[in-house]
Amino acid sequence: MTTYTVGSLFTAVILISAFLKDSSTANTDRRSWAIVFLGASLWFAVLPFIIRKKLLGMKQTELATIAH
Repeated sequence: MTTYTVGSLFTAVILISAFLKDSSTANTDRRSWAIVFLGASLWFAVLPFIIRKKLLGMKQTELATIAH
């Protein structure tokens, strides 16, 4: 149970941070908040995709830096 709670909180922090930085969605949209909480509750499926996207973004940044 502790692992699930820690993973869920960790994922929730990542998702909420990204949601608050996103200017394309109003912070008062209930459907968007529902998706954030759904993603946090299903962290074991969502977290690998978040990590993959972050790692691919870092790799693309490195490639762009090397190219210039």
